[in-house]
Amino acid sequence: YAGEFRIPYVDIFPKYLICDSEFYSRLWEMGLKVKTRCIRNCMDRKEKGYGAPWHKKRNEVLEVLTLGHIYKAKNQLEIIKFVDKCISGGILIRLTLCGDDVGAYADVCRTYVEENGLDRYVLFKGFVSDITGYLKNADLLLCGSTRESFPFSITESMMFGVPVLTTCAGGIPELINDVWNGDLAEGY
Repeated sequence: YAGEFRIPYVDIFPKYLICDSEFYSRLWEMGLKVKTRCIRNCMDRKEKGYGAPWHKKRNEVLEVLTLGHIYKAKNQLEIIKFVDKCISGGILIRLTLCGDDVGAYADVCRTYVEENGLDRYVLFKGFVSDITGYLKNADLLLCGSTRESFPFSITESMMFGVPVLTTCAGGIPELINDVWNGDLAEGY
């Protein structure tokens, strides 16, 4: 990440930065030599009336969800390959990808799905303004990011009682305590 700070910053650059993860807050503070503070958005599940139990009744088909723009750092292609391995191993699974799906990386993901006959198992929904229905139906959220600050999708999933399987990228370990409230995968 040190390469991000090779550009000389002019005097008009902010002297204070607000970030959503301790990891990136420290990184930016060291690189820019400015004061930083970690501030996160929160959702109150009691106010919204949401929150299924963690031991949600499993559907006949394991409903897996990913949330967020489809691009390389979110690593959706590896998630799709994981679904392919599950299906080959006899596990009934369906992956729903909610997020902007326009661009070269999204095309690569679609091509993999088509070439491997996964059309029935991998659903591209594009940008979805209200993900409530998807979260209520999900058995698992997968976050395969290789680079991340603090994904709000994880907090949304936890609010709905959806278990989370995620990588250790960026600020994610600040939220997920392995096994206690989700699973942190090794590698990407």
